[in-house]
Amino acid sequence: MTVHGRAGMRPPGRSRRWTAAGVAALVLLAGCSVGDGDDGEDPAGGTAGVEDGDDAGDGAAGTAGAGEGSGEGSGGSAGPPTEPADIAPVVAGRSVSGGGGTVTVEGDHAGFVLPSGNIACSVTAASAVCQVAEKGFTPQADHLASTLVGGCTAEEADALMLSAERGAWTCLPEPLLGQAAVDAGGWWAQEAGETADVDGTTVAVLPYGSSLTLGPVTCTSAQDGVRCDSEEIGKSFLLSNTTYQYD
Repeated sequence: MTVHGRAGMRPPGRSRRWTAAGVAALVLLAGCSVGDGDDGEDPAGGTAGVEDGDDAGDGAAGTAGAGEGSGEGSGGSAGPPTEPADIAPVVAGRSVSGGGGTVTVEGDHAGFVLPSGNIACSVTAASAVCQVAEKGFTPQADHLASTLVGGCTAEEADALMLSAERGAWTCLPEPLLGQAAVDAGGWWAQEAGETADVDGTTVAVLPYGSSLTLGPVTCTSAQDGVRCDSEEIGKSFLLSNTTYQYD
């Protein structure tokens, strides 16, 4: 499946990608408004594991060890050293299960795009945030997230999140599409899901009619938009390119 990049949704390069740590900080702040600061997940810490998983240092150390033993009179030629790139990173605590349109994820975070490519989401056990690249409406000013807005105006707001407070719209500093990449939040799609190519980047796609659950948070993809809800804080939202609802 190939999804062409849409206006306002820049394809993620490593130097430009808005990291999962940034997403984690956003949803953590949203969760903090519940008054419960002990969300058992540590999204920022887990993100470091994703980035650090491609551990070239360990691979290099193993290669050096092989070289040092080659003079021990083995009589045979040593095999070629293992390249760090050949060692698949393993992130502890991650798993995915499900089928028939229902995916359950265990891990720090998960990201996906809708088949249209116009909406990208990042989900943690604390919250969910979805960014719409093109929309035909302006959120109500009193629906802006007061603790996260900064200089964000209703006209500029491009992301809706699960939050215990009334305000839920905010502005993201970078396109959220990068969190759907399979080497970031879209990792789950390699085991149970679909992927698509967006201008050279492979991203996870949540097909219409499918849902993804991480802890108490579930997001469902449909042709009329994406719906995310949290059993923990009792909030939900629906987001499409033409409208939104926040309960």
